[in-house]
Amino acid sequence: MKERVKAEYRSSIRSKELIKNAYFEMLQKKPQKKITVTDIVNTAKINRGTFYAHYSDINELSKSLEREFCEELYHALKKLEIFGKVTSPLETLLEISRFLEKDEERYRTLARLRKADRLINMLQKLFTEYMENDSKISESVRNSAEFKVRARFFASGVASSYIAYFNGELDVTLTELAEILNYMILESSLLFSNIS
Repeated sequence: MKERVKAEYRSSIRSKELIKNAYFEMLQKKPQKKITVTDIVNTAKINRGTFYAHYSDINELSKSLEREFCEELYHALKKLEIFGKVTSPLETLLEISRFLEKDEERYRTLARLRKADRLINMLQKLFTEYMENDSKISESVRNSAEFKVRARFFASGVASSYIAYFNGELDVTLTELAEILNYMILESSLLFSNIS
C-alpha cells in the first residue's frame, strides 16, 4: 500500500512537471490568452483528465507557477540564513541573482505574464517580510508605521527592478542589477535610519 502511494505521488509530480514544461513551451509560441488546455495536453502528451486533476484552468496553472516561484526564492534565501541583512543587502541581492540565473528564461517568461502585476505583488510581499524580520533592526523600529511604509517602498522598487530586467527594460546583468540596487540602498540609508 505504501509503495502504491509513493508511486502515485511520483506520478503526480511528474505530471505537474510535464504540464509546466508544456505551458512554458507554449508561451514561447503563443500569447498566453491563446493557449488552451488542448495545447498543453498535446504538448505534454498527457490526457485532459491529468491536467484537470491538478489545475481547474490555465489561469490557476499560471497563478500556481507564480506562487511556486516566490516560495522557491523565499526558501532559497531562508535556507542560506541571509534574512536579517537589510543594512548590507549585497549578499542577499547576489543570491537572488544567482537563484534567477539558474532558470532565467523561465523567470523571464513568468515576469511577462499579465504584466506581472501579481508577481510584483508577491515579490513585494517577500521583500517586505524579509525586511520586517531583520534582526539587526530593533523590534520597536520594525513595528513602527514609518518603517512599514519605507519597507514597502523599498520592496516595490526591488521587485519592479527585477521585473523590468526580465522585460528587457534594463541593459544590465543580474549581478550588475544586484550591485546597483545595493549601492542605491546603502546611499539611501534614510530609508531605514532616523526612525524611532
